[in-house]
Formats: sequence, structure tokens, C-alpha cells
Amino acid sequence: MTGKCIFNGKIINSENLTLDKLTRGFLYGDGIFETMRSQEYKIFRFPDYLERLLNSVKSVNLSLPFSPDEIQMQIENFLRLLKIPDTYIRLTLWRKQPDSFDPLTEMGSNYLVTVRPLVKIPTVLYKKGISCMIEKKFRKNEFSPISHIKSLSFLENVLYRQQAHLSETKETILLNTSEFLAEASVSNIFFIKNNIIFTPSVSCGIVPGIMRKTVLEITKDLGIEIKQGKYKSSEIKKADEVFLTNTLIEVLPVTKIDDVRINNGKIGKLTKLISKEIIKRYFSKKCYNKKPIL
Repeated sequence: MTGKCIFNGKIINSENLTLDKLTRGFLYGDGIFETMRSQEYKIFRFPDYLERLLNSVKSVNLSLPFSPDEIQMQIENFLRLLKIPDTYIRLTLWRKQPDSFDPLTEMGSNYLVTVRPLVKIPTVLYKKGISCMIEKKFRKNEFSPISHIKSLSFLENVLYRQQAHLSETKETILLNTSEFLAEASVSNIFFIKNNIIFTPSVSCGIVPGIMRKTVLEITKDLGIEIKQGKYKSSEIKKADEVFLTNTLIEVLPVTKIDDVRINNGKIGKLTKLISKEIIKRYFSKKCYNKKPIL
């Protein structure tokens, strides 16, 4: 973190963010968050993050304390003040009152923005791909009211990621209670078979990622067939290509799942094409933060 943050619209020193201000978020996980990124002080696809944030706010009976324009202006001005153009941004909202468990009818929220310089994962992982494990014991509950949002109750995701490390892989792929593919611990899943791209539908209990949405738009524009649906773990193991997406990793190839090598351990042509197209359209200085050319 940078030593400063935005709390309820004001820039303060992070050390002044005391427990009494964090109570319900810290004690009960009673809140939500969004993870964004910036380049050249501009937030990547901010309207899409805002739309998801508003849906999350409605789902958990919270209110947004500032208008969308105010939030964007606060964050981008903050980045310029810090002189950090390319950043990881976390926006967190949690219920203000009361300190005890029962939320009563409180819908007011505290609002926190923290940033840190964007550090990308090692280039070698994009060239060689990563290995994943399919979670064998636990399941993602697609019927949970928080299955589609980024809740402060993030312990399950933490444990899934830790399990990946304990298994000497990079990521855990989750199934839902109906035994269909859902998502990875912090990313969405895509797999390719016979030049058709498949990805679990929102009804499978996934968080609909903004990079996932970007891939859906780009594949449509390129004329690549893509299907959203319900798929078994056996199908992804027979895939020609597999990749994961989120805003920070963009498109990350997967070349091994459990003990099965994908595409003989090589990065597939469609994975490369989509990755290059995303960088060209969104993460070059020339194209960054323009409206989608779709």
C-alpha cells in the first residue's frame, strides 16, 4: 500500500484508519469490494466495474455514498497525487452500523480506496502456461446469495488458493454443487475444443469478471464461436486449450490440469490471439481507456 488511502471521500494516512471505522467489515465480513487497474491514471473499463458494483450493493442492501462520476474523479485524482499511473486499485464498501451483529435496517456504507503499483506476474508463466488442480472435496455454492459478488467474506477463495500452493500448482479450479465447472479461486475459466470457446455460465455460480466480459466481446468481434453453459471437469481435461482471466492477469494460459497436459504443454493459437487482441485494444498507451471498438 502507499501509506495513504481514500476513506469516505477524503484522503487520509492509512495509519489513521482505526478499528472503530472498520468494525462490521472486519468483524463480520459485511461488505463488498472491487479490484480494478489503471494505466496512465485512467481506470480500465470503469463503467463495467461500476455496473457490477451497483448490482452487488443492491444484493447486500448497501448504498453507494458517492455518485459514479465522483468515485471515478476521486480515484483518478488520487492516482495523480501519488504519481503512480499504473496501479492495482481496491474499492471496498462495508456497512456503517451497528457494532453488534444484527444489521437492523442500516444501508449506509463506509467507503475505502487503496492502491498500490501494478506488478504483473512473471512473463514466463504466459510463455509456458500454469498448472491447475481441480478441487476434489469442496464445492462452490451456486445458490448462495453472494456467489456472484465479491464479498468481504473471501475466506473460501483464500483456502482454495492455498490448497493450490500446497499441491504445487498455481490455481484451483472449482466445481459447483451440481458438479459443473464454476471458476478458479480469483479468475474465470475458458476452454477451447475444435476452435469453439466454452466458458461456464453465470448460473454456475461464478463472479462475472470484467475481463471475462472483454473476452466475450472480442471473440464475437473476431467471429470466433463461443458458448456459455454447464460443463463437466472431464470436458476441460480433453480441451485443446485452456486459459484463465481476470483484470490483473489478463489472459493466462493453462497447460496442465491435475495430471493431464493440455495441448502437449504448449500455448494454443486462439489463446495467443485473444491475449494479443486484449493488449492491443486496452493495454497499449495508444488504445487505453477508449470505448470498446466493437
